[in-house]
Amino acid sequence: MLSVFEIVSVLLATPVNQLVGRRHVIGSTLLLAGALFLAVMFVPEEIWYVKWALVMISFFLAGGGYQVVFMYVPELFPTMVRTKGFAMVTLAGSLGQCVAPIVTDLLAQQTWWAVNVSLGCAGMVAGLLVPALPETKSMPLPETIQDVEDRRNNNVQQRTEKHKKALTVTDLQHSHV
Repeated sequence: MLSVFEIVSVLLATPVNQLVGRRHVIGSTLLLAGALFLAVMFVPEEIWYVKWALVMISFFLAGGGYQVVFMYVPELFPTMVRTKGFAMVTLAGSLGQCVAPIVTDLLAQQTWWAVNVSLGCAGMVAGLLVPALPETKSMPLPETIQDVEDRRNNNVQQRTEKHKKALTVTDLQHSHV
């Protein structure tokens, strides 16, 4: 059942990402998934189906957000270091996936609420940190470190205009040949 939720979340995340933007999708899915993991603790055991629904929805949201990460992360790095940066982020995510079952198992042995608190807080903290990253929707990919610095210093509009002019000049040169 979890695989079905994950497939649907991946299929829905891509078009929503194109409409709303990468930061909004990642930030909101992580924040909401974390809040739902925390909410599970307050649902009585007698209504287990509500707990199950909250957990499945949080996995759905986390899966969709994780899908968008694979589109968003390469757009953050300049061409010179894009593959290395993406590899580092992927490695960190893979290490987290490897360590998570061990950590949750150890936490579950300590106290009943520790797993939900750790997963919920991690998701919420990550969701709150995402707005510190730049939005890359409809922006040209950075080619140099200077492009990343310009984006950080809000000179993206000038760079976008310069990029459009360069494309126009190139198009005109090719049309006269």
